[in-house]
Amino acid sequence: FHENRWRTSTPSLVSKTVGAQLFSGLDDGTGYASPEQIIDMWQEDGIKNSQEILEALAFDVEEKVNLADLTKALENELLASKTGIHQAALACYKNEINCLQGQIQQLHKERDKVKVDLDRAEKRNVQLAKDVDDQHSAMESLNETKLKHLDQGYKEKMTAVKLELDREQELITQQVNTQRAELEHEIDSLRSEEIHFQEKLKLTMKENSRLQKELVETVEKLTESEKLVSRLQKDLDYVLKEKFGTLDHPSLEIFGQEQRFSELIMQYEQQCRELRDRND
Repeated sequence: FHENRWRTSTPSLVSKTVGAQLFSGLDDGTGYASPEQIIDMWQEDGIKNSQEILEALAFDVEEKVNLADLTKALENELLASKTGIHQAALACYKNEINCLQGQIQQLHKERDKVKVDLDRAEKRNVQLAKDVDDQHSAMESLNETKLKHLDQGYKEKMTAVKLELDREQELITQQVNTQRAELEHEIDSLRSEEIHFQEKLKLTMKENSRLQKELVETVEKLTESEKLVSRLQKDLDYVLKEKFGTLDHPSLEIFGQEQRFSELIMQYEQQCRELRDRND
């Protein structure tokens, strides 16, 4: 891992969808959490080397961890890493989704409580109207008109309150669904990138193996050619010595043979250099 990589990368789509940081379930309001809490959360999702991952991200396992810094580190590692850190980041997103689902459940409970309170209030008002009607039978006509107005106003207010609660609930549900969909899309994109990079790595390793094999074969050919040239040179020297004695100027035919040998050696050397360059 590159220790300072996350300090220079740009924010990803995760920051825009989840918020300033992950780990909402671990944040006690200070923006920090103990390393043990983070490690336990990762281990619950099957990440065995959780402590090594936290250390690889340049965090001290003996001190509390800044959750905003850890969020930024994980986001940036997702752009380049294909190791256990990637899995740790996915576990964090899963934990964040669970936290949001818990908030939704809490909102459902609060909504149900409001409905129960409204039902009780309606029952009390009906009973109150009946008691007033029994106690003031003499003023039935006047009170009946007043009660109709009161009842109508109350129903209108209750209807307005219910509509407002429904609108708020629908808005919250839409926001949560949007965030969940964007997180799932982000996770799918990261998985696709991981598969792409793995396939690219396999092809690169295969090509590298082929080039190494080709380089070895060429080097062997070059070595054999050098041996052959050396042997032919010795034979040539011997023939020249036997045929021309100590002549200083050999014939053009002999010079042409030496020229061809030199060109052959240069060709093999050029092939070796090209193979080494391609392999590098």
